[in-house]
Amino acid sequence: MQQAINRVSAVIIWVLFISMMVILLWGMNKGFDLSDEGFSLLSLTEGQEQGMEIMPVYIILQKFFSVFNPGVVFYRLLRLVLLLAGTAVFVTGLISCLRKILPEVEWPVFGITYPVAILCGLINYSRFYQTLSYNSLTFIMILIAAGIFLKGLCLSESDSQKRKNLFLPATGLSCGILFLIKLSSGILFSAVSLLLLFTNIPKKEKMKSLAITVILFFSGFSVALLLLYVAGSSPVAFAANFIKASSLLPGHQFSVLLEVYREDLQKNFFEVILYHKLFLLIPVILWLLYRFAYTRMFVSAFIFSCLLLMQKFVNEGWYKSGMEGLYSASLVYILLMWFFFVFLLMESLAFLLKLKYRPTSLYLQRLWPVYLFLTFIPFVASAGTNNPLSVHVTQFLFFWMINFLIFIQVISNLNKLTGIIRPMFALILLFMVSSQFLYGYIQSPYRLNDGLIHQTFKFSAGKRVASLFLDQSACNFVNAIMSILKEHGYDKGDYHAISLYSYPGLVYLSGATSPGAAWYFGDGYDGNDKANCFMISKTKIPDLKRTVIFLDGNSRISTEFSACLKTKGILFPENYFCADSVMLPDSSGYMKIYLPN
Repeated sequence: MQQAINRVSAVIIWVLFISMMVILLWGMNKGFDLSDEGFSLLSLTEGQEQGMEIMPVYIILQKFFSVFNPGVVFYRLLRLVLLLAGTAVFVTGLISCLRKILPEVEWPVFGITYPVAILCGLINYSRFYQTLSYNSLTFIMILIAAGIFLKGLCLSESDSQKRKNLFLPATGLSCGILFLIKLSSGILFSAVSLLLLFTNIPKKEKMKSLAITVILFFSGFSVALLLLYVAGSSPVAFAANFIKASSLLPGHQFSVLLEVYREDLQKNFFEVILYHKLFLLIPVILWLLYRFAYTRMFVSAFIFSCLLLMQKFVNEGWYKSGMEGLYSASLVYILLMWFFFVFLLMESLAFLLKLKYRPTSLYLQRLWPVYLFLTFIPFVASAGTNNPLSVHVTQFLFFWMINFLIFIQVISNLNKLTGIIRPMFALILLFMVSSQFLYGYIQSPYRLNDGLIHQTFKFSAGKRVASLFLDQSACNFVNAIMSILKEHGYDKGDYHAISLYSYPGLVYLSGATSPGAAWYFGDGYDGNDKANCFMISKTKIPDLKRTVIFLDGNSRISTEFSACLKTKGILFPENYFCADSVMLPDSSGYMKIYLPN
């Protein structure tokens, strides 16, 4: 019976996996976000300057991939390929580590674990734009770093010391690359990895082992830093520029970030639990039945609890994601994490008090380091953002889902009867993730007016977007701007363009680059003028007389920033005329196109 259930579950998982991959590929050439996605693609464009110079990964990728003449679809496809490869590294390391820690438990074979992990990873697609960005790269690099780290951490005693030592520089290398993608996440992940490595060092010759661990780790980390020279910088210059830029970057000062995180933790984590406090009885009841009742009663209660959670998932609209469910899609996983820790803490307490011994109690105790490691990764990956954590961590909740699946695997290992909860829970989790992915990816994509099925209109743009389709309003908007530029002789690529303030995608679609930086901050940020002046001051382009200005009609350029532009030869607004204005795709105002006299 159990084998039949497992086979049916495996078939469903693989069919779901193939279906989701087909849907991802189908949507590769549909829709374009003119704000954040436009910023990422413009940053990846050869010749584009990085004013803040705090994410050198963009310049490095420019160097590596410019030979392919990449466009929108290229970087969207590259993201998917890297996700598949990164997940393979993570799954390999995780399963190897779990088999070392708990050889008594039957861990799923790679063929089933891999599609489950990939489907859980689709949460990374459900909320934000499609293309490769520093956020999606952070997720992919943490997958690789965590996989290498777990593999090296859990090598068996029979493995040679030479082989073990290879994984330390490999872990350092992956952490170093993460550092170049997102400095705060790279530092925190390196610190967590080193802390776990130190706790795993044998007592014999401890100081010597500690020194070797540090040296090997940072040797790999240092190799990654050599990539800074590819970006035309150096570790010293990068550090100096980061200190300067971080003090100017609007909304990213340390004290400001701490306050944003505190408010969000209180509102969207703790209040979620208090609002749903009756649901916290579920793990308590399940634990009591697991400990003191017949297994059949525990399994029945587990199934009933899953049905209650599914009902809430549907009734509360938690299946929505993308722009429509931006602030609610993570709530179900926050609740599940609380269930997980309440059950785990009660089981740990019972183990310490030696209540009714069960083998699974000992198993769960052995997994504490893995649980904590996976629990904190979403926060590590989100550190440094000025977005609410409850929104930003959603991109990385894959690691929480893996925690849930590991936990259920241990519990289901009790006997044949409890084995049924493993495939059932996996399918329910995949249903929740897949429904959010489909809703966020197709129905309510990030900052698009219509869903992907309405992205059917071809527009006249350059080689960067040769096969891209937009919805009708966005297509008309872009076509109108391209016509205005062509009418005034700005269609040969011999000019630059600046978007003020939230449409760097226009610069990208027009085939131009933006002097100084890909994104300039609008009036909604305190200190935006200082940051904008800093970025334009970093440009190395000698002649900026033919610079197009895209100005949102709802925005105004400050006297301070106008003066900074003049120092670089951009005499705006006195030496510019408004060629025309075009209604924005969301009908919220007009985009004005300013050209030099």
